[in-house]
Amino acid sequence: MSRLNSVPLEQRADHPRLEEAVTLLLCHQHKHTDFDKELEDASQKFRDAAEAAKEEKAARIKPEKPVPQKLPSILRKPTVQFVTPVPLPATRRGAELAEGSAANSEGSRRRLQASDIPSEPESESESESESESSSESDSDDVKVVEIHPLEAWEHYNSKWKTIDKSGLEEAHPVVWQVPWPVTSGKHWHAHKEEVVRFFNNIADEHDKASCMAIFLHERMRWSSRNAKDKFGRMFYQGTWKKVIRMISSVAKEFEELYSE
Repeated sequence: MSRLNSVPLEQRADHPRLEEAVTLLLCHQHKHTDFDKELEDASQKFRDAAEAAKEEKAARIKPEKPVPQKLPSILRKPTVQFVTPVPLPATRRGAELAEGSAANSEGSRRRLQASDIPSEPESESESESESESSSESDSDDVKVVEIHPLEAWEHYNSKWKTIDKSGLEEAHPVVWQVPWPVTSGKHWHAHKEEVVRFFNNIADEHDKASCMAIFLHERMRWSSRNAKDKFGRMFYQGTWKKVIRMISSVAKEFEELYSE
């Protein structure tokens, strides 16, 4: 262009490179160049190249995970298995202890035995009454039915409540209406062993505080004064006097046991 400018105007038409210069000028004028776009494209290419280089470097540094290889069976570690031991048969002593712990919720609770209750000397009339009651039990007590202790207690307690509220019925013998503290409720079963067994079964179903209240009430029920009042003086002074006193003695022992 500088050479073209140095040529006088009148000679430019004959200049040998005039046509070339005009062509270049026309091309330069019609070609639109966006420098911002070119700069952005160049920057994007640079960023892409830098990102690719970074990823390639990270791939080289990242350790490869080792592929697990199966060892021959002879080199494998043995698997340890824990086997639950089979329980040994319980001894007789262990069974007795387990039965005792299941029967009594408290470890310090002691069951009374019939031998713990002091006995009174028998008279001839009392021995005769016992023989009569035993013969009566042989004829009537054909089948013994097992009754749950709580069911027997509810039946026994309800008979006492009926007597306390309404008294005895004149149409029935007194001996049949007395709430005898035995599982069967029958008067011919009213022996010391059965009474102790009945009270022990009741104690097994209650805690110590409840037992103390229950047997205190039983002692009051079977006291001589209350027995005369509820069943009549003639019945108390008759053949059943010894049985009632025996029941009173058993109730007293249980009340003292659970009041300690």
